[in-house]
Amino acid sequence: MGILIEPEGARAYVAYTADSTVAVYDLQTLAVVGKIIAGKQADGMGLATQKTRVGLYNSRAVALAYGRSNAHQEMLDKLYAEVRKAKAAGDKKRLAELEKEGPALQDRLHRQVFGNAPIDDILGGLKAVLPEIQAKAHVQTMAPEAPHDPLIEVVDMTSLLVEQFHPTKETLKMLDDLKAHPPLSPDKFPVND
Repeated sequence: MGILIEPEGARAYVAYTADSTVAVYDLQTLAVVGKIIAGKQADGMGLATQKTRVGLYNSRAVALAYGRSNAHQEMLDKLYAEVRKAKAAGDKKRLAELEKEGPALQDRLHRQVFGNAPIDDILGGLKAVLPEIQAKAHVQTMAPEAPHDPLIEVVDMTSLLVEQFHPTKETLKMLDDLKAHPPLSPDKFPVND
């Protein structure tokens, strides 16, 4: 773990080596105000004297593209296969677990698409290609929100992440429509179909 405090004393950056992230803390409220995916062994930090390129992404757009992708459907198909297997085996305990898992997954995806829930699970599925995506965008790291810092140059990586899910024309239209709607507040969930 490494800690870096801005010279102005407003924010602290705390590197968590185990999950390769850097948490951004507001030192007045001690609240986490951002999370940066930093890459392997994010523990050596220093103050930058030149701009750092940070790739930003619209987490809602990435979640929507994922939710309509073959990757998501394959995950659901595996879940349904496990349900059928548990039913066939008469495994009521496993069946009850699986019957809770489906709605929980749907609720999480709703919160990610229609709210501002983190998409760490979705990005985790892209872990193998994230370095390539970051290199293509010429960024050192990615974050859903940009830290307010004059030494940070922001690059929108949303389309590069969305492309990983091979969106259809219909999905691309939905992504455009999503931009017109602000995220729902957490008290508006769960979203019922």
